[in-house]
Amino acid sequence: MENRLDDESQASGPRTVEGFRIQVYSSQNRSEADAMFEEIMSWWINAYRSGELDEIYPYKAAEPPVYLVFRQPYYRIRVGNFATRAEANQFQEYIERRFPGAFLLPDTVSID
Repeated sequence: MENRLDDESQASGPRTVEGFRIQVYSSQNRSEADAMFEEIMSWWINAYRSGELDEIYPYKAAEPPVYLVFRQPYYRIRVGNFATRAEANQFQEYIERRFPGAFLLPDTVSID
């Protein structure tokens, strides 16, 4: 499922597409999920500032693309907004070094 916007003439700004994210954490415990969310946010900010993500995360956003999602009974943390499976796979290989067990899943994402 490769979903890229073909019409580059559309107005600039975020677009919502069917894409992918990487899930890095899941727990039924809200306080543990909140603590892990803060850890992952900090990791993302540091990796972004250091330039580590320049080659493997092609999108720039005002806020880190780290999401805490609740679907009973689990709190899940997902990372990234990827338009294509290829981009998500490349990032998954990178993020698994820090968060083993991370996996790719389809999701509705916002792409700049």
